[in-house]
Amino acid sequence: MSRKWRGGEMLDDVNLPGITRREKEPRNLMVLNPVQILYECSFLLDKFSVEDQAWHAFHFKRAQARINAPHRLACHLQDERALANQEPPRDLAARGKPWRVDEFFRQLDQARRFTRDGAFYDATGPACWLWENWRLGPAELRPAVLFFVTDLARQLAQSRAGSREKFSQARELALAWRHTGDYSDRLSWYALNETLGDFDEAIRVLDLALHDPDEGSMTAPADLAAYEIMLGRRWSESWHYDAKSVAWFKKLGTQLDKRTNIVKRSAGNDDTLWEMFEDFRRQTWIAEGCRLYAAALKADDAKTASEAATLLFARDIDGDIRRTLVATAIAAGVARAEHREWLASSQGGLTTQIREALDFALGDEPNP
Repeated sequence: MSRKWRGGEMLDDVNLPGITRREKEPRNLMVLNPVQILYECSFLLDKFSVEDQAWHAFHFKRAQARINAPHRLACHLQDERALANQEPPRDLAARGKPWRVDEFFRQLDQARRFTRDGAFYDATGPACWLWENWRLGPAELRPAVLFFVTDLARQLAQSRAGSREKFSQARELALAWRHTGDYSDRLSWYALNETLGDFDEAIRVLDLALHDPDEGSMTAPADLAAYEIMLGRRWSESWHYDAKSVAWFKKLGTQLDKRTNIVKRSAGNDDTLWEMFEDFRRQTWIAEGCRLYAAALKADDAKTASEAATLLFARDIDGDIRRTLVATAIAAGVARAEHREWLASSQGGLTTQIREALDFALGDEPNP
C-alpha cells in the first residue's frame, strides 16, 4: 500500500482509491521524562480512586496481598548448593506462635561447628535458614543476624562456590521485600551484598537514589538519611573495631536526642517515613553498640566493652536493650554470669527464652 500526505491528511490510493483517511500527521510529539510519567500515573490513580471507588479498593487489596504474601525462601530448596531446611522459626503449635529462640541458637551453633569442621555444604543450610527467617525476627536477635550470621555467610561464601550461590539466591529472592520493607530490611539486604562482595546492585540502587537527577529528585529525605547511615560503616567487619567505629557509634547516639529537623519534616514529606527512620536509627545504634560490646569482650578489651554497655544502659527504658545485649553476647560466644543480673531487671519480650539460652551457654542446662 502506498501512502501520500496532503496537508495534515493521509490518502490511501491503493486499497480505497479516492477515499481520504482521517489520520492526522503526528506533530509536536511530547517526550516525557520519568518524573512526569510517574506524576501522570499518580494523577490517574487518584482520579480512579475518586471516580470508581470499588475498582480502586479491589486493586489496592490485590496489591497489598502481593506485598504481604510469604516470599519463597532459598533455604526451603534442596540442590547441590545446600540441604533444605524446613524448620519453622516459630512454635506453630503454641498460641500466639512465639519465636523459637532456642532453635535460633541451636542452628547457629550447628552451622558454626560444620564450618569449623570444613563441612561447608552441611553448614550452608542452617546458615541460610538463619538469615532468611530471622532477619525480620524479634528485635532482640536482629544484631546477631546482621553481624554474626552475615559473617558466617561470608566465611561460607569464601570457602565454597555452592554456598556463595545459595546466599546469592537468597539475596535475589529478597528483592521483593527490599522494595517494600522498612529500613532495617534494606540494611540486611545491603549488608549481604557487601558480605558477598557483590556491590553492583547495591551501588546501582544507592547511586540512583543519591545522584540520578530524576530518581534522586523523588527520593524522600528520610530515605536519604537512612542511606547515609547504611554507608556509615563496613557491615561485613563484624569483629573489627577501632577508634573510628567507636566514634561513629557515639555520634549516632547523640543524634537520638535530636528530633529530626522540623524544616525537613515540612518539606513535603510523610511523617510516617520520618518515624520509620527514627526507629531505624535507634535500632541501628543499639545493634552497633551490642556488636562493639561483644567484639571487645572477644578481644579481652574490658574498657571498651564496659563503655559501650554503659551508653546502651543509659537509654534502656523497658529492658529491650538489655535483652538485645545479652542475646548478642550469646550469639558471639561471650556470655558471662553477670548477664543474669541484667535480665533480672528486664520484663516481657523474650526475657524467659533468652534467660534459658544464657543458662545453656553458661553450662547450667543439659544439652537437649
